[in-house]
Amino acid sequence: MSVERFEIGTEAFIRDGQVFVGGRGHHSGKASRVLVPEPFGFASGPIAGGQGIVAYLNGDPESPVLIGHAAPGGRPAGISAKATAIYNAEGVVISMVEQECRYVAATHVITGNVTITGNITLNGSLVASGSVTDGDGDGGA
Repeated sequence: MSVERFEIGTEAFIRDGQVFVGGRGHHSGKASRVLVPEPFGFASGPIAGGQGIVAYLNGDPESPVLIGHAAPGGRPAGISAKATAIYNAEGVVISMVEQECRYVAATHVITGNVTITGNITLNGSLVASGSVTDGDGDGGA
């Protein structure tokens, strides 16, 4: 098996439920149809300009597999080396930093019921399109 550094290009597509990208190998030049394996239950979109290691199974240039990739310029600002974050190319970030779990996005959509145990601090407006009921059910605050 041979390996080399790989830069992800702008080509990305899904075929038979698997993600493939194109790009350029450090030694071999342009490559297309590079498989990007994903863990079960997780979907990821490799970012153009990202870097990784491509392995050619059995040394075959027709069997490239990207084994790990990162986008050096895409890591969210303010996330320490000890923090964990999931982020995308649009700037949406879910992170676990020290004792906090943070979700940063322009719009948040929750479908289904939500139960919060604890206090809520709201710094902004509250808009409700349905009824608001307090704990004793009498509708008063």
